[in-house]
Amino acid sequence: MDDPVPPSRSKEPRLPGNTSVEEKGNAEEGLALPVPSTLSWPLTGQMIRVSFGSSAAADLSNAPTHPRSVAIFDADRFTMQLLVRRWRPGDVFQPLGMDGRRKKLQDYFANIKLPRELRSRIPLIVAPEGILWVTGLRPDHRFFATTSTKRTVVAKLLDCVPPKGD
Repeated sequence: MDDPVPPSRSKEPRLPGNTSVEEKGNAEEGLALPVPSTLSWPLTGQMIRVSFGSSAAADLSNAPTHPRSVAIFDADRFTMQLLVRRWRPGDVFQPLGMDGRRKKLQDYFANIKLPRELRSRIPLIVAPEGILWVTGLRPDHRFFATTSTKRTVVAKLLDCVPPKGD
C-alpha cells in the first residue's frame, strides 16, 4: 500500500498547466521529470519546472543571456525521459560556451570553485542522451536551443540562489 502524501507535499502549489511530481525514488537514482511538470528537489527545496515553449525565437529572445535560473532546450535533440538527479563520479557534459569540449563534472565544479559540500546537492536534469543542465550553473550546448530550433522545452529553477563561481 502506498504511503499517504506527507503534509509538506500536500501544501505544494499546483501550477496551471503543470502536474506536480511526487518524489518516487531518490536523488541518487533520479526522480522522473515528465514534461510538463514541477518537481521539488529534496536536497535543497528548490522547485524545478519544465514545460513546452511557444517558439524558439520567442523563448530565446526572452531568455537571460547567461542562464542561471532558466534554460531552453531543443526538444528534438533528446528523448523526453527526463530525470533529476545529483552528480556521479565520471559524469561528463559539454558546457555551453566551451566550443563543444567535454568536461568532467568534477573538474567543472573544481574550476568554478564550488565547495565540495555543495556539489552533491545541485540537481542535474538528465536525459538518456546526457546531462542537459547543471541547474543554476550551465546547460549542455548539445541540447540548448538555437534560432533554428522548432520545438523547445523550457526548464526553470525556482527559488534559486545562484551558487558562487562560474
